[in-house]
Amino acid sequence: GPQSRPPIASARRAAALALAAILAAGARAAAPSTDVFNVELVVFRYNGTIASPENWDEPAPEPTTATAAAATTAGASAPQPAVRPLAPAQFQLAGTEAALRRNASYEPIAHFGFRVVAGDRDSGSAVRVEPLVEGTSGLTGTVTLERGRFLHLALDLGYTTANPPAALLSGTAPAPVTFRIRQDRRMRPFERHYFDHPAFGVVAIVTPVAGAD
Repeated sequence: GPQSRPPIASARRAAALALAAILAAGARAAAPSTDVFNVELVVFRYNGTIASPENWDEPAPEPTTATAAAATTAGASAPQPAVRPLAPAQFQLAGTEAALRRNASYEPIAHFGFRVVAGDRDSGSAVRVEPLVEGTSGLTGTVTLERGRFLHLALDLGYTTANPPAALLSGTAPAPVTFRIRQDRRMRPFERHYFDHPAFGVVAIVTPVAGAD
């Protein structure tokens, strides 16, 4: 009943406020004149009861077994767009990652970025994340940057873990399990954007590269 939820709800609100503080940043109103962008992502998992799907607007997707999820990486050998991995010295989200690490509610699992030419809307090429992250991160999938009237960043990411939040499992699920984020978001350059999911989340920033070849 309603009386049984305050501890979880309070934890959820506290975590949400902490995340809002981490993401707070001033907007830079600049219309990019380039097609070349740096794309940077910090991927993190949730710890504790805040990941309970009853506290989210959307229900948690059903997890899949790692074996079934492996089929989604079949396109890893497909031709990839020309990308240049970003060095840590080029990261804009180092402070965001550090703030997440200081909060026990979150655990960063990957921090990576790349430089790419934005494709046309609905025809951009997906960048696979496996070559850009540690194999132990459990992260697979693609990131796609497209440009029409606005910039759009599309994520299709899987996170495989042997110790998922118990609140997200319905009954007994084989371990490891894989959760997925499939979201397409309109992006404003220089601003941090948050992609959410009950099991894990992504903070992303897209930065125009002026004068790039």
